[in-house]
Amino acid sequence: MQDKLTTQEQTILDLLLAGVTPKEIGYKLNISYDTVKYHRKKIYEKYDVHSIEELLGKYALVNIEARKEMLSSQPFPTPFELTLNLNPPYGGSYVFDPDVFKYNGKWYPSPFKLGSGSRLVEGDMYHVTCFFTANVDLNCLTVSFIDTTIEEEEFYNELSGAYVLGHNGLKADTRYSLSTKIMLEQTASGAKQNENMFHFQTGCFIESPQIITFHKFEVIKLPRPNLLTNLLPPEKQSSLTELSVPNPLTIALDFDTYVPWNAWKYILNPDTFIYEGKQAASPFILGKGNRIVKDSIFLVTCFFISNIDLIHLEVLFVDNTLPVNGNWTPLSPYIKLKKNIKAQTEYCVTKMLLTTMTASGTTPAENQFRIYARTETKEQPVLTFTKFEVVMI
Repeated sequence: MQDKLTTQEQTILDLLLAGVTPKEIGYKLNISYDTVKYHRKKIYEKYDVHSIEELLGKYALVNIEARKEMLSSQPFPTPFELTLNLNPPYGGSYVFDPDVFKYNGKWYPSPFKLGSGSRLVEGDMYHVTCFFTANVDLNCLTVSFIDTTIEEEEFYNELSGAYVLGHNGLKADTRYSLSTKIMLEQTASGAKQNENMFHFQTGCFIESPQIITFHKFEVIKLPRPNLLTNLLPPEKQSSLTELSVPNPLTIALDFDTYVPWNAWKYILNPDTFIYEGKQAASPFILGKGNRIVKDSIFLVTCFFISNIDLIHLEVLFVDNTLPVNGNWTPLSPYIKLKKNIKAQTEYCVTKMLLTTMTASGTTPAENQFRIYARTETKEQPVLTFTKFEVVMI
């Protein structure tokens, strides 16, 4: 017979089922991260499971069809408020189930409609529209898709990059009307609601409560793009015929002093770059006189080896001439090429990257491709590529 959960365990269970990370739970309940992990272990033992995925499979109330039977007959509340879960030092966050949404003790159809039995699939695109105000100043607001049944140390598995809805400072008590497109870079592990979650997050930690009031909120699936009709025309590559991309290509990443952890970066200009003192063709093909345009899709292909272990390797486009809070402006979200990279191991990765802004001009500084690595130590990462291509499709 299953042992009864303590009050603390039941509270933690409810938060886990709502997609709240263990670290966020610790902050919310004013207990340590290790204490949350201890209670989670006890919950697993009482349910005779070994992971959050197994727990969701046994916990009957998580069945989405059962929750649909409790849906309120009242219209969806407009406006509605969300109090974000605080997650220092990363900011506040909130996770939406697909199809159903609990608000003020009642169940409503969720603003994020996926459909029973469906799941998020790599390459699918969604359009997010938000009209909102915040009670405090925010650095930025990002949206993404996550799979909360795949546990990581501090976060759950990201199915997409974090797409920026608003940046350069969002002022308190100011109404914003913002939208973006999101492209899935991974397929969810299954069709359960906790495997297909929509995630809000603010860009910086503020000690006081972060409350966002939404006057409109929609997450709509778009038709899947026909990639074969958008191949880069040959004339855009005509200026590159006299140069070739070095093979193998070895780059040493530079330490990034902007962030408080061990982060490293490498900046790649479009079309041509200087390699070992000579001009060479860049792996990033844009075409002379062109610039990165909003809603373009690029295919990133990398075969590489790292000299050291890496926590992850990410890429994005930036405009270095448009500073945001003293930094550059992202033209796309960060996309993880690979996580948990082992030294001297070859990896073959292909990812699609969707741009969310248009570059301010056609110069190399306005159209940069950046590579970021995160490490456990301060040893410098050196990457050797046997294939590396960034091509618009």
